[in-house]
Amino acid sequence: MASSIYACVLFVFTVLSCSSSFVNAAPSWEKLGRSAPTDHIRLRFHLKQQNLKLLEEKLVAISDPRNKDFSQHLTNDELSQLIAPDAKEVQRLTDLLHAKDATAVASSSHGDYLFASLPVAAAESLFTVEIFDFQVKSSTGTRICSRSEEIYKISNMPSLVEAVTGIADFRPAGARRMAKTFKPSGPVTTPKVIRDLYKLDNATVNDPSIPGQAVAEFEEAYFFESDINMAQKRYGFPQKNITRVIGPNHPLDGYLAEASLDTQYIMNTAPGINTWVFSVDTTLGFDLIAWALNVSSTPDAPKVHSISWGSPEVSSWFTDDTLIRTNVEFMKLSLLGFSVIVSSGDSGTGNTGIFKCKKFDPNFPATSPYVTAVGGTYLDASDVNTELGWASSGGGFSSKFSMPQYQAEAAQAYLQKAGAAGNLPDEQYFNSSGRAIPDVAALAVNYEVAMQGFWDDGVSGTSAAAPVFAGIVALLNDARFAQGKKALGFLNSWLYQTASIGSDILSGENKAYAGDVEEQFSFRRVSLQAVSHFLYQTNIYVSCPLWSVSANEPD
Repeated sequence: MASSIYACVLFVFTVLSCSSSFVNAAPSWEKLGRSAPTDHIRLRFHLKQQNLKLLEEKLVAISDPRNKDFSQHLTNDELSQLIAPDAKEVQRLTDLLHAKDATAVASSSHGDYLFASLPVAAAESLFTVEIFDFQVKSSTGTRICSRSEEIYKISNMPSLVEAVTGIADFRPAGARRMAKTFKPSGPVTTPKVIRDLYKLDNATVNDPSIPGQAVAEFEEAYFFESDINMAQKRYGFPQKNITRVIGPNHPLDGYLAEASLDTQYIMNTAPGINTWVFSVDTTLGFDLIAWALNVSSTPDAPKVHSISWGSPEVSSWFTDDTLIRTNVEFMKLSLLGFSVIVSSGDSGTGNTGIFKCKKFDPNFPATSPYVTAVGGTYLDASDVNTELGWASSGGGFSSKFSMPQYQAEAAQAYLQKAGAAGNLPDEQYFNSSGRAIPDVAALAVNYEVAMQGFWDDGVSGTSAAAPVFAGIVALLNDARFAQGKKALGFLNSWLYQTASIGSDILSGENKAYAGDVEEQFSFRRVSLQAVSHFLYQTNIYVSCPLWSVSANEPD
C-alpha cells in the first residue's frame, strides 16, 4: 500500500495555527496489466539472523564509556560470523533460485540477505501469486514496477527465509509531508549563527583525508555542487566538494530542498571534513534496509550518517516486520562503529486517526533505540543566545519499541515527576514504557539555503538540526582519531550518562494533539560543553533535549 513519507524540511511561507498542517497524500498506484512472463523482477530475501540477543549485549558494552570494551567495535567479518545463517541452508536457497532460472544471485556482506533476479513466471509459481505492472505519477515523474496485490506465500522456500522484498511491497510513491506552521521571529540561521551559538570556532580538523560524515537521500532528493560552493563562498569557508556520491544525483530532475540543506549544513558545520552522500535509487523508494546494507558494505564509509527522512511509526506503510528488521540494521551499524543521526520529525507528537486523535504517532526511524534522534529549537527574537523549544519538533514515546535501558532512569524520573504535577497527557494517548524521543536537539528554523543559484531563508525542520548535530559528532570523531582513539559509534549511552552537563530549556512548547485538547510540551535541554573530560579540550556546545516534556518540567 502506498503511503506518504517526507523529508523533514519545511518551507514556511505564512503564519498558521500550530495545529494546522497540510499532508500530501501519496499518489495511488495504477494497475496496467499482467507482467510479461519473461520479465525479471529483483528480489531481496530476508534470511533468519542469528545471535541477536548476544549482539545486543555486545552493543551495550561497546557503547558504554564505563565498560572496558568501550569503542571496541566489531569488524564486518566478526559481525558476519555472528549473524549469518547456516551456510548449507543458504546454499539450498541458492540452488532453488538457480533451478528457477534466477540470475544475479548474490549475498549481502554479512550473509543475512540474498539478492536475485527472477523471471515473472518463476516468481508467480514460487510465491503462488499473479504479478502485474503498476505505475505511479508524482511531481518527479512516472515510476513503473511489477508487483502482486496478493499476500505471497513462502511455504515453498527453505525455513531460513523470513520475508521477501520486491513481490508485494508498494513503496511510497514520493509524496512528502510539508507541515506549514508559524515562522518564529528571530534571526535567519546561517553557519555563522550555528558556530557562534554552539562555540564551534575553536574546532579544527586534524586529518582532512579521513572520510568523516555522510547524508542519506531518498526519493530523488538531489543537489547542485555549485550551490555548495556558493554557500562556502558566502560564509567564508574554503571550497570543498562532496568527496563521493554513492547512488544517483540528477539535480535537474529531482527535489532540491532536502539534499541542498543536508549537504550545505553538515559541511559548513564541520568545514574540512570529508563528506559523502548515500543516495538510494528511486526505484527502491524509502528503503532504509537498502541504505543500511549499502553503508555497511562500502569500504571506508564515513562513521557519521545523517538521515533527515521519516514516516509515522504506526499510520504509514511500515509493517511490524519491516520496523523490527530495519531496527536490527541500525543495531548492526552501531556495532560496526557508525553513529546514525536522525531528525525527529516536524509534526509534534503526531497522531493516528482522521477526525480525532486515537494515539500519538512519533516518527520512525527516529524511534529506533539504535539511532540518535534530533529535535528542534529556535532562537528567542529578543535574545539570540537563548534557544526555545520549537512547537512542531517531533517527540514522544514509541508504541513499537520498548524503552532502552540507557534512558530508563531519566525517562522514569521524568514520568513520575510530571505525572505527579499533572503535566502528562492522558495515558491512553501514549506508551509510557516506549522508547522516548528526541535524544538531542539543535536549531531547526529559518535556515538560509542555496538552491540552483538562489537563496531561500525560510527552510525549517528537524531536517536542518540533524546534519548540524552530525557535523559536530564528525568533529568529535576527528579529534579522537588524532589521539589514536576509535570513532564514538553509538552515542546514546554516554549522552544519557553525562547528566551533569548543560541546562534546561523550559520555554517553548511541543504540541501534542488529543482530540480538541492541545497538550503543551517543552524541551529539556543539556549541552555538551562538559564532555571534554573524556573527549578533548574544546568549547563545543550542542543542545540536547531528551524528549518532549511538559511545560512545567520538574527540576
